[in-house]
Amino acid sequence: QEVDPTEMHKLRIKIDKLVTGYQRCEALQQIEAISQRLLQIYVKMEELAGLEERLIEEGVLIQVENMRREAEKNRREMLNDLSKKVSYLMRDNPQEKARDAAMAIFEITRAIIASPDDPQYRKIGSVSRISKIPLILEAKWGFDIMNAFGFYPTKGYWTLPKTASMDKVLFGCRELCRVLEIPYTEILGKAPLKRNETTMRLFNA
Repeated sequence: QEVDPTEMHKLRIKIDKLVTGYQRCEALQQIEAISQRLLQIYVKMEELAGLEERLIEEGVLIQVENMRREAEKNRREMLNDLSKKVSYLMRDNPQEKARDAAMAIFEITRAIIASPDDPQYRKIGSVSRISKIPLILEAKWGFDIMNAFGFYPTKGYWTLPKTASMDKVLFGCRELCRVLEIPYTEILGKAPLKRNETTMRLFNA
């Protein structure tokens, strides 16, 4: 039986359509697979970005904490250094000379504590007849203690800059009370002192 050419042609068209449909289906499957892979990569990138951000935050926090610890270490070392020098003043000078120098420093620092914003108490004349500075500098460790408090000499004056640590001034004044054997409340003097957190900590330590 002879095959009808028309039927053969129709059959060939059907086969071509089936092949094309299969190819399209396979292409769609490949596209879907690629899309899923891209989505997985995007999710992974988001996770990595979040992890990187957390690591940066943790790194910054660690750095800040290290800086805080270093600052606290330096602060304690400065206070310890000041305390030693006050003790050396009493040890290495005759008793009366040591007490006179310590009391002079105490009166200077007490005035600053009572009026921390008043510049006249931060600038101490060193050449007048009533100046306490010569009394301090004549004693061993007097110069070192003034420097340890943050004072620096200029022409005719010793000055404590506004940027100087009041924490250190309060601590040093307390140490002077200790060696002079006078109550810490003497730091208050006649002028009222604002009892902030720092002063309360030093008085109650």
